[in-house]
Amino acid sequence: MSIGKTHIIQDYIRRDVLAGEFTIHDIMILTILKS
Repeated sequence: MSIGKTHIIQDYIRRDVLAGEFTIHDIMILTILKS
């Protein structure tokens, strides 16, 4: 996965966290990024 795409996903997750909407979908994305 390219760094640019990773940053986009991280920004998306960060917005969800700030909005208090950290979802299972976000956790799945984090798991994929760490694999």
